[in-house]
Amino acid sequence: MNNQLVRRDIASDRLAMTKGQVLEMVTFNLAGGVSEDHFLAAAEASNGALITLPGFLGRRLAKAADGSWIDIAEWRDAASAQAAGKVFHKLSQAEVFCSMIDTRSIKVSHHQIITAG
Repeated sequence: MNNQLVRRDIASDRLAMTKGQVLEMVTFNLAGGVSEDHFLAAAEASNGALITLPGFLGRRLAKAADGSWIDIAEWRDAASAQAAGKVFHKLSQAEVFCSMIDTRSIKVSHHQIITAG
């Protein structure tokens, strides 16, 4: 089989698997006095809360050069993302993580996946 056709088939399969999924993007700053090491430990612990939520597919946490953070979670669908947003901060494994964030800096957006490569 032609390599170009194989790549096209793989891309098509990947798109079919991700169509309808949602990326939740949360940008924020840490609360004053929070050490990055403690925050990262709390973020790791909060993964235990995320994996219990229906529709959760994955997460990435990144830090920008200006010190701001982005937490990107992938959800099976918009309903799963919305439901998780209502309960995540209440889960015991996520409480410390959430308490380390400057709530005034939080911006949340949801994006439906249109294409994937």
